[in-house]
Amino acid sequence: MPSFDVIFIGAGPAGYVGAIRCAQLGLSTAVIDKDKAGGTCVAWGCIPAKALLAASAIATQTQHAAEFGVLTGEVKFDFGIASRRAKAVSDQNIKGVEFLFRKNKITFVTGAARISGKNSVIVKTADGKEEKHEARKAIVIATGSRVRGLPQAGLELNGTTVISSDEALYMPKLAQSVAIVGAGAVGCEFADVFHAYGAKVTLIEMMPVILPVEDAEVSATLLRSFRKRGMDVLVSAKLSGAKVGRDGVTLTVEAGGEKKDLISMAHRHPLLLQCPGWRA
Repeated sequence: MPSFDVIFIGAGPAGYVGAIRCAQLGLSTAVIDKDKAGGTCVAWGCIPAKALLAASAIATQTQHAAEFGVLTGEVKFDFGIASRRAKAVSDQNIKGVEFLFRKNKITFVTGAARISGKNSVIVKTADGKEEKHEARKAIVIATGSRVRGLPQAGLELNGTTVISSDEALYMPKLAQSVAIVGAGAVGCEFADVFHAYGAKVTLIEMMPVILPVEDAEVSATLLRSFRKRGMDVLVSAKLSGAKVGRDGVTLTVEAGGEKKDLISMAHRHPLLLQCPGWRA
């Protein structure tokens, strides 16, 4: 049975940074995660999302290049290429965390962990085998969070027409229209990216403002910007119905004292994104 001073469950920013510090202090350390080194931030969240935002900025600037005396001719946009670049950026960062593990002599174990006693952790690997690991001094839980659907609104994640931010990051092709439920930081990021690459975007938020946990002036400024760019932004909105089909989703939304049906046709590409928060 492998034995360590400290075992971290979760290889995200809390887990890998804490593990590195423990190793620097002379403790033998292991990190367990069922996914990749770096966790959600590196593989499914902050890093690839910011890579897409950088691509979005270039796409938006190119559309207005003539205003600055830059004549580009016909410009084409390919979300799949931007998505592949985001994946490459993410993979490079994952390799960086793996390098830090090796540099600090940290053991990285891939598998699903569960605490089986005061000082022991059982890891179930991808092939179904179970391994027991001992933590002589401490077990640190740094598991973060996970994506979730909105089954109460009839929007269970299915990976095709109703997707989460995970699937949205690495789509090979962008849908013609996208309804984004949740206008927090994540929802606004994807609204910006998808609009820049030509999708018709509807952003739906139940609170009176978008970015509800941010400064009021920031929220108001971004709302004006989104609407000026042609996005349909609904605030103080309520989902009162949802019909999920094979190639599309129909949402009934109540906002501004009116009830309207939003129909998105994806032609077999994901179209409805739920962003209540990163893997909330």
